[in-house]
Amino acid sequence: MSKPASVSYLYFVSRNDGTHVFSTTLEEHNRAVDIYQRKKKPATPEKSPE
Repeated sequence: MSKPASVSYLYFVSRNDGTHVFSTTLEEHNRAVDIYQRKKKPATPEKSPE
């Protein structure tokens, strides 16, 4: 019997090109889903006024 690989990621999402993005947190996974499945641009941190 084989054992599963010892990895830190729990989630994956398809990029729809035959590759995948692996994530360790649900937040990272949801961001990848937005980018690759929902086709939303990733949120960028707001710059503070100088």
